[in-house]
Parts: sequence; structure tokens; C-alpha cells
Amino acid sequence: MKKSDYLAILKEHLETKISPDELEDILSDYESFFHAGMEDGKTEEQISDELGPPAFWRNRCSKEEKKISRISVLPFPRNGCSRF
Repeated sequence: MKKSDYLAILKEHLETKISPDELEDILSDYESFFHAGMEDGKTEEQISDELGPPAFWRNRCSKEEKKISRISVLPFPRNGCSRF
């Protein structure tokens, strides 16, 4: 998936779940993940595959929204989820 598509989906999934400041921070972090990956010679598609599906965060936020004050923006954990 292209970076612009990935970030647009991520934004769409999170914008009603978190504050605008948190959303801006998360999107900035993900921009950085793409930038660093491209500096390492990876394609946008490779990076988005490594990050995992953007819908993961929407689903995680829905389950945890009452307990979360800030979302961790570490890449999608391939061996399970324990970021919150």
C-alpha cells in the first residue's frame, strides 16, 4: 500500500477515537517510519506491510478506548499485540 493511502486510512480510523493533537503525533510518527524505511531502500509497499494494517489501531482503540490516555505508535507487532 502506498504511504498516502496508508496514512489516509490510519487517519480515518483514528480521528474519532483520539484527540486532534494525538492524531497529529501518530501521523507524524508514521510519516517518520516511512521516511526511515525509504532511506533504507524499502518501497512504500514493503514498509506498509511491515507496519501492518492501519485498521489494527482502530480495532485496538475501540477495545481499549476507556483505558487509554495515549496510543503507542510502535509498528504493528507481528507476534501479537501488547502495546497498551
